[in-house]
Amino acid sequence: MSAYVARTEKKLPFEVRPIDLEAGEQRMQPYQCRALTARVPALTHEGFNLTESSVIAEYLEDVFPAPEHAALYPQAIRERARARQLQAWLRSDLGALRQERPTETVWPAT
Repeated sequence: MSAYVARTEKKLPFEVRPIDLEAGEQRMQPYQCRALTARVPALTHEGFNLTESSVIAEYLEDVFPAPEHAALYPQAIRERARARQLQAWLRSDLGALRQERPTETVWPAT
């Protein structure tokens, strides 16, 4: 979800390609050749492939910096660290809530 939010906040065009996790599509070709860790989500940008939501957001922040694009993180070091801490907490500690309210309730599949 955070990779989706990052691209949306920066107003970058992108294509969402659903992956059938129950069928294990993330471990099949051609997906795995783009996502070496077989994790979802994955980003492909100008032939460069990357997985892990937080890493994707940080990459987008570096490649599409402010002020040309919206900043994803505060500029001050401690505030930026606090924002990343909150991101990590949301990813790791809210598993039960994420299961109860899957991403489809926020962004329906198109």
